[in-house]
Amino acid sequence: MAFSAEELTAALNAVSDAITVQGPDGSLILANDAAAELLGFSSPAALLAVTPTDIMARFEVLDANGRPLAAGSLPGRAALAGGDPPEMLVRFRLRSTGAERFSLVKAAPVRDEIGRVVFAVNVFRDVTDRQVAIEELRASEARLAFLASAGRRLLVTSLKPRRVLQEVADLVVPELADWCAVREFSDDGRVLRVAVGPPELVGSEILGRLDGYGDPLTASGALAALTAGHSILVSDVTAALLEQVAVDDDHLELLGRLGVASVMLVPLASRGRVIGVLTLAAGKNRPPYRPADLELAEEFANRVAATVDNARSYAAEHATAETLARALLPGRLPDIPGLELAARYRAAGQVGGDFYDCFPLGDGTWLLAVGDVCGRGIAAAAMTGLTRHTIRALALHATSPAAVLHDLNRLILAAGDEQTARRPSNDRDGDPSFCTVCLAAVTPTPTGAQVVISVAGHPLPVLVRADAEVIEVGRPGSLLGVMADIDVSDEACELGPGDALVLFTDGITERRGGKELFGETTLGTTLRSVARAPAIQLARQVEDAAVAYATTPPDDDMAVLAVVVPETSVARPHRDATSIASNS
Repeated sequence: MAFSAEELTAALNAVSDAITVQGPDGSLILANDAAAELLGFSSPAALLAVTPTDIMARFEVLDANGRPLAAGSLPGRAALAGGDPPEMLVRFRLRSTGAERFSLVKAAPVRDEIGRVVFAVNVFRDVTDRQVAIEELRASEARLAFLASAGRRLLVTSLKPRRVLQEVADLVVPELADWCAVREFSDDGRVLRVAVGPPELVGSEILGRLDGYGDPLTASGALAALTAGHSILVSDVTAALLEQVAVDDDHLELLGRLGVASVMLVPLASRGRVIGVLTLAAGKNRPPYRPADLELAEEFANRVAATVDNARSYAAEHATAETLARALLPGRLPDIPGLELAARYRAAGQVGGDFYDCFPLGDGTWLLAVGDVCGRGIAAAAMTGLTRHTIRALALHATSPAAVLHDLNRLILAAGDEQTARRPSNDRDGDPSFCTVCLAAVTPTPTGAQVVISVAGHPLPVLVRADAEVIEVGRPGSLLGVMADIDVSDEACELGPGDALVLFTDGITERRGGKELFGETTLGTTLRSVARAPAIQLARQVEDAAVAYATTPPDDDMAVLAVVVPETSVARPHRDATSIASNS
């Protein structure tokens, strides 16, 4: 039973999919209403009146990944050649408007009685809504992945605010932009550009010449909107817009050479205050920025601003803690005849309780003290000052370092009882309740020094021999401020030429890198590497090695106190002790 062309067209129009029929030469010989609508024609007749070349000229034809697709690659051409092509996802972009449609395209050859291909039937199923949803989902996943990755990078970025802002350029190029600039607002109202990306642009001839024209942001009305917290999206940077910004023809030529086709300016705001501006620019090969891109940039900017704000708070707290902590330490170490003495101190951010001291006892003996008060904050600082000065007062009358610790324990307990009695019962949390102390009475001798050590709950000091043997000295003792009866004792050792005695707080020994501690794995190696070194070099090396042991900033104060016998002879007696360096 034969069908007329009108009957066949009516049957095709009853189908929701777009259908076309091509003759052997590729020309269209039949199309339904859906095909005319899909291809932008008023009717099938209007569609059939033009050539395939004219039809294809209306569109950019792309594959699923957005790559250009030649007309010969479409399924209909393969069907006309006698093949059985697979279904293909094709993206049609209307050149006049940029509007896009997605179609699943199928084609099949139709043969005559002797097997020749007489035409091909093409079926276009519009899947635009589905594909747009898929691409939006992928874009959303990509945005979340970027924010997660950027968040991790920001977490491990330096706690210096300027360094955080400089890191931003590396994070956004090329993921979000082809070019970016990061500006910071100073406290006196200046706009400072602190970072530019990509790296090849930094120091380039273009940027150098553009700098001569000043910052275009400060000369535009955009700055007022940005400082008020409003983002700016320019999807199409036109030639007319560049002419408005340019000062002269040379400036206009330089702006054009940057190749910016689309731009976003996003304020960096935290806690209601704008601290800078992030500028993201897309080149001509990147799709123009859309509102969804601006939402991502704003979320990223919020995280950057929060990180900078935290870094600024940390810097301020660290400076305050450092100033207060150093006020509780001796202004300068004394000169001990015949010995070298050096100390290092690093505050972790809040006011902590680490301290060191050295003072004469009046009989040619010097008392070295290193301690750590439990807790942080003002209460810990107050107890630190009390402990250090109490040690000085007690040492003038005590018979040994252990006797000093016994008296100190008694006074700390008495002071704690008095403070507890003065406070309401519901206000007793967070105050320091105990401390650890290591005392070393050092008496210079013609060949070195005699040392008496007493330790109360503190890391044992370490003796570094001139031949690089590393030995723990002293005996572990009780914490101070916990019990009335404590177990502390005096232990003697002797320093010879080239020997060093190193005292430190647990901020050094308990510095954690992963599951391991610096004191258990690396301290011995570090000390052996500086055997026979001057005291200042030894103390600095211990601190630097402990800080570098982990990637995160130290979370506990660090104090190091080192006394060294200058090397005049390597002949000296050894004392028995337990080596801690065998596994280091």
